[in-house]
Amino acid sequence: PDLSSIEPVIKLFREAGFTTKHLLYVDWRVDGWNQSDIYKNKIIKLKDIALTYGFTEWYVYSKDEQTYEELIKHKRALEIVHELGGKNFVACERDTALLMRGLLDVTILPRTTPLANFHQQGGTLVVNGDMSLELWENGNKWKSSDETHLFITDGVIKKLKGAYVYFAQNLPVQPNRNYKLEYEVVNMATPGLSLSQGGGSCVSKSIMLPSNTGHHAVIFRTNNLRSLRFAAEVDSEFILDNISVSAVTSENGKEIIPWAYNNPQAGIEKPGTYKMIYGKSLIIDGFKGVCNYAYQSGECWNDWANETWRPHVMAYPTQETPIPTLQWEALREGIDALRYSIVE
Repeated sequence: PDLSSIEPVIKLFREAGFTTKHLLYVDWRVDGWNQSDIYKNKIIKLKDIALTYGFTEWYVYSKDEQTYEELIKHKRALEIVHELGGKNFVACERDTALLMRGLLDVTILPRTTPLANFHQQGGTLVVNGDMSLELWENGNKWKSSDETHLFITDGVIKKLKGAYVYFAQNLPVQPNRNYKLEYEVVNMATPGLSLSQGGGSCVSKSIMLPSNTGHHAVIFRTNNLRSLRFAAEVDSEFILDNISVSAVTSENGKEIIPWAYNNPQAGIEKPGTYKMIYGKSLIIDGFKGVCNYAYQSGECWNDWANETWRPHVMAYPTQETPIPTLQWEALREGIDALRYSIVE
């Protein structure tokens, strides 16, 4: 792949006074990803350019907005970047990012993505939540077959006698891997709880779970399905808390840094929205950066280029000084507020 157009742009970037040490490289098609020798040569050239112009960290974008099943096909390309000292980043969903632990260094998530448990070492895959809430679009919270005998509030699960109940949550687990289930029995008046097979369960054979009061840990192996499915007997009565599932793997503790994008993308005249969503609240919600799409497109003077986002413009380019927009100024104010909050 030809990288000849990159160096002149970086040279202008430096001449304009930008001093950042971080280079973000996006090849939209990810040319050569399935040809290791070709891809390695491309990344070596990119690394040489980065070092020549004073970048100490360089990031390579993978295939945009893919499912885990598609993104994992790029595993060798992602490994090549790591072998050469670079880092990988891409926009994807939360579940996909957790499955790519050890291959991705930065994941760009939709701004509305909940980050509960995302930063934990070992990355518990369970998102504890109130069952009365709607399912969030980036994954499932708890679901139950009987809401009159089983209640879930803020991750605390209470089961009453009188009905056989299933409760489950879909998880981003990989097939044929070992995982550790941990939970705390607050009270178990009558035992009768199992990690259940069937109904999309990620285990092929039911596992009876310890029921005495206190903390418990159980290792299980997944099949090719993704539901963490519990079964509670008719006469069982209990309270559970702190349910977590983590992979038993050497990649377990590797951090993935969450950046935010979308909700909204760039280009609309809603200054208050950009200031609020990409300002101080960003850190409060657990994000560590922003990489929105985009700051301008190739048709940036055509305000009819996109029905919703115009041409994704935050600042109009000219031969001399860029022309700012309302959304650009609001984004700047949001960033300033974020900076001030760090030293409050």
